Amino acid sequence: MITSSVIRRHLLYILSVVKSEQAAKIMVNYVKQASTPTLGKTQAVVAFGSMLYPTLDVASVLYEIATNENSEEDISIRSLYALGSVVSKLSCPMLKAQYGEKLVGLLNQAIQNQDDLKMIHIIHAIGNAGPSAVPLESFPLVIFFHLSSRVRAASAYALRKYQDKPLAQEIVRKLRGDYSLPVRKNAFNIDQSDFPFNKSYTGNIQLGGSVANADFQGELFAGTNFDCNQQYFNYEALAQASCTLNLFSWNKQAILAEAIYGRENGQPLADEIKLTVWGDVVYDQPIPSLDCQEHTYDLGQTSPGFSVSYTLWVSVIPVTFSAGATLQLDLKWGWQICDSQLLAMIELIPSATLVIDGNAEVDLLIIKAGITLSGQFSSDLIPQGYIHGSQCQIGFDIQWVSDPMEIDLYSYYAWKKCKYWIFDCHWGQTNQQTWFTWQLPSHDETIYNQSWQIQP
Repeated sequence: MITSSVIRRHLLYILSVVKSEQAAKIMVNYVKQASTPTLGKTQAVVAFGSMLYPTLDVASVLYEIATNENSEEDISIRSLYALGSVVSKLSCPMLKAQYGEKLVGLLNQAIQNQDDLKMIHIIHAIGNAGPSAVPLESFPLVIFFHLSSRVRAASAYALRKYQDKPLAQEIVRKLRGDYSLPVRKNAFNIDQSDFPFNKSYTGNIQLGGSVANADFQGELFAGTNFDCNQQYFNYEALAQASCTLNLFSWNKQAILAEAIYGRENGQPLADEIKLTVWGDVVYDQPIPSLDCQEHTYDLGQTSPGFSVSYTLWVSVIPVTFSAGATLQLDLKWGWQICDSQLLAMIELIPSATLVIDGNAEVDLLIIKAGITLSGQFSSDLIPQGYIHGSQCQIGFDIQWVSDPMEIDLYSYYAWKKCKYWIFDCHWGQTNQQTWFTWQLPSHDETIYNQSWQIQP
């Protein structure tokens, strides 16, 4: 039994990227073991969602966990999200369609039972599965006009993979009177005009260069009315952290992590923490504790992201290689919510490392050539915001913390030299060329700190 969480996570990651049915069977058997600790099962389920080559057995075990009434709630929810991601990558179109129908069936059942939270989780799973498994025409349209703002937000977010579909445009027109899908600044789509006193700030750190670069972003929003210390002090606070990777002009968002809380007329307005990894939702839950104490919630995973092919001419031959990116994430949400004191403090601590690598070698008997790409981005923008109604004050703080980073792309080649035509041959001098190099020392600094008194 593997006891170390870090070692277990690393081994599960290795199994998730191997193109082998045996690797999938090992993961399935591990999850099925009755003695498997909860943390181990959770890590395995998350690794399932990251698998590059999932099998039918993987989809089956995830569906079984997600629909089993005896499953622990957290594992059941994560199994739903992972199931959607797995279905999107199944190689058989018929199996995709079958599991897509199952997900829609679960959604219809949740609608009938008026189970809003279940609806949200299934909608995210359907969004993860995407149009190759669930046609937009299969969506129950009622979810886009539901009374729950969280259900509506999840439904709108699921549309992100259907933007080119005419029905998606029609839905958006009905929702917003707009002829194009909305550009969403965050998954909660906050309307600042709802709060007469509001502040927002976005901090960006852009790293790297033309071959590989990453944009780390931290965003904060706080909005209130002017009735400090009153019974119906309305407020909302949002913290968001994201990172987008660009590799050979191909880009994808690696993470989008958010936390939001608010009150309106004495009732909860928003209450949610959410994480999206490589475009798929992997966590979406209400803030666990609202008891005036400071809390943190940890979530870690290692996920392969994407790969892209690129060709470079090395000496006289073209070499095509595949470059890939992997996310190593240790995320902490922090919060202190105290409605009796009109206090809301939220922060995100996303310890995110993007590992980039790729290599290839070509041997044409008389010349050989190769390319190597290696390096990483290891940087965090940590946003923290607070609203303190009893002091009639709001404040923001964003820190930039990073480890030393370095990325190198270089090629090499060598010609074969023979003393007697094709006899007595050996490789000549290896020539090396650096195409791209970038490095940055560690940082730990506050890039923004500001507070304001709430006043008209």
